[in-house]
Amino acid sequence: MVSDAPQTPSSPEPPTPRPPSALRHFRRPLLITAIALGVALVLGLGGTLWIHKRAKSRYEAENRVKWLGQGLGFATILVIFPFWIFAADKVGKERRAARAAAREQAPS
Repeated sequence: MVSDAPQTPSSPEPPTPRPPSALRHFRRPLLITAIALGVALVLGLGGTLWIHKRAKSRYEAENRVKWLGQGLGFATILVIFPFWIFAADKVGKERRAARAAAREQAPS
């Protein structure tokens, strides 16, 4: 007779260690980027609506909205940039250390 019960091994195998991944350094920058872009979109939409309600002319409103978009884009980049630079620096340091370790282990 064949049993349908799941077979459990007598000794569970230890989990295999994951190799270091560059993605772990980019989790925070990705999260900050998503949040910053969401906030920028909300502020841009709100600012656009506010400007169009209070503008004297369409030309004035379009110019103010252009300036708003440029300012929000620049501010968003200023918020996001440091997180990406530090993450890229960490990845670069790990890669340089791995290359140096590989060169030391390689037979000459």
